[in-house]
Amino acid sequence: MSMRKVSWFWVIAMVLSSTILSINAGAKKGEHLMGTVNINTASQEELVMIPGIGPAKAAAIVEYRQTAKFNSTEDIVKVKGIGEKLYQSIRPYITVDGPTTAKMAKDASVDLASPAEGEES
Repeated sequence: MSMRKVSWFWVIAMVLSSTILSINAGAKKGEHLMGTVNINTASQEELVMIPGIGPAKAAAIVEYRQTAKFNSTEDIVKVKGIGEKLYQSIRPYITVDGPTTAKMAKDASVDLASPAEGEES
């Protein structure tokens, strides 16, 4: 493989790995977000709980709202670094009214190695 192909391989690998890490920046393994985050009032730490929002985007949201209020959740696309695709993925987790109710919850998992209740192994 030529050096040029190897270089592109590493560039692509780095972009993919950073994207994957930022998608669930606020969640630990086995957790997911329950509730909503008020993008007008949430702290930077609360904003980072939103899947796809890392520290830099959370800071950009806080900075944006120092000069303007979010009148609708769609207004978040006015923040640098947040486009329509990201908005569509975070829409269920954000609000512009009421308190932030978001919290990280453990994923329910099924242990396939154990028999279900009432079954014999």
